[in-house]
Amino acid sequence: MELQALQDFAIYRSTLAVLALLLIAARLRTTFVAKVDDEPVQFEEVPTWHLVSLDLPRDGGLPG
Repeated sequence: MELQALQDFAIYRSTLAVLALLLIAARLRTTFVAKVDDEPVQFEEVPTWHLVSLDLPRDGGLPG
């Protein structure tokens, strides 16, 4: 089909038109889906109140 499209200008033009329509449809769909997504982005960061401290000394020795 590709060789036939390259040899016949009418087939080439119609193939190019179909591909252009598919490109436009994909672009419009992507834009629409991007606007519909109302959920905020949620990162995997742990809130500071979830962090646990081991209270280790800074010199590397054992406490006490």
